[in-house]
Amino acid sequence: MSLYDRISRLYDELFPVNPAAVEAIESMIPREAEKRILDLGAATGGHARAFADRGWDILGIVNF
Repeated sequence: MSLYDRISRLYDELFPVNPAAVEAIESMIPREAEKRILDLGAATGGHARAFADRGWDILGIVNF
């Protein structure tokens, strides 16, 4: 069993989404850019969900 398998149920508590970080990342992307994000190693999808809630199209890839 991998470390991720052992902590997956607690992952969002251990590594919560920081709304300020989401805003900072979004502010670095030009306004005229397509609102599409590829989340490599998406874990539980918390960050992908945060961007989707802000109107972004998300593709999250998780390594199984």
